[in-house]
Amino acid sequence: RLGGDEFAVLLEQLHGPQDAASAARKVLDRLSGPIPLEAQTVYISASIGIGCFPDDGTDVQTLLKHADTAMYRAKDAMRNCFRFYSAEMGLRASNRLTLLNEMRAGLARDEFLLHYQPCLDLAQDTVSRWEALLRWQPPGGPLRHPREFLALAEETGLITELDDWVFRRACAQLRAWREAGIPVPRLALNLSVSQLHRQDLMERLTAVLRETGVDAGELDLEITEATAMNEVEERHRLLQQLKTLGFGITVDNVGTNALSLRGLRRFPIDQLKIDREFVARLPNDEEDATIVRAVIGLAHGLGLRALADGVETPAQRAFLEAAHCDGIQGYLVGEPIPATAIAEFRDAGC
Repeated sequence: RLGGDEFAVLLEQLHGPQDAASAARKVLDRLSGPIPLEAQTVYISASIGIGCFPDDGTDVQTLLKHADTAMYRAKDAMRNCFRFYSAEMGLRASNRLTLLNEMRAGLARDEFLLHYQPCLDLAQDTVSRWEALLRWQPPGGPLRHPREFLALAEETGLITELDDWVFRRACAQLRAWREAGIPVPRLALNLSVSQLHRQDLMERLTAVLRETGVDAGELDLEITEATAMNEVEERHRLLQQLKTLGFGITVDNVGTNALSLRGLRRFPIDQLKIDREFVARLPNDEEDATIVRAVIGLAHGLGLRALADGVETPAQRAFLEAAHCDGIQGYLVGEPIPATAIAEFRDAGC
């Protein structure tokens, strides 16, 4: 046992990699069965990485390192499987380490920034809120989108520092807009899974609000549908606390996972945000059109607002207006822009 839930198995006198694969399959098979534990039955799985002497290393340290790299590839693949180490994995691991170090340095050098994307209230034809979106601007390099680095930040725990930075920077920016007389109605911020698991979340948010002078009622917090539907009882308790402070609550990416109607009915939420995957093919794809209408009807039936993400064409907007969607967000309304461009955008209108 190397520590935590990691174990190493040393196999000697093998005739080839196929013998290691056979042993891995046996381990997975033995672990997959039901395990009686007191009055319950539990199931576990494993992810196995294999490093072979001498191709993958001629000393213990190198073999363990490469087996560990292969194990993480197994986790990325589907879990409950095994993977052999390859040179490509080593390069990928090296690239990930480089990216992680660059992110840490970038956070220390204040290279991260926020862009803001408008949401249009269809009934009023005015901007109802701005969503804060994280960006990274390395010196001398292109602007980097979260899809390039956020998953690694979540895996390594760096997301905690980024979350703190985003919330503090967004609240400070909202205060700056207020002081400059720039009318920003509301600001939307995304809550990561890591944030929802932090025991000190409420204390941290409250401290930043107090420090910046921002009222929780000026902010919408967004959580994904998958996150909301996981650990329902715990999510309900936390969302209720956030709602009590005054935050607006939006469930994002609606339609990409199985909605729990019981959970939605209980959650103190204000808005459902339809995932862009279902908006992209509107109005021509009848199946997506049916799903979008159903989500809008569900939201209104529960007394919630419905917002559609990823709206890029006038035809999509026309469909959503006819379906009585409350708001739209996407390039048709406006792309994410720096904080300094907000005043000009509002002057120009939608």
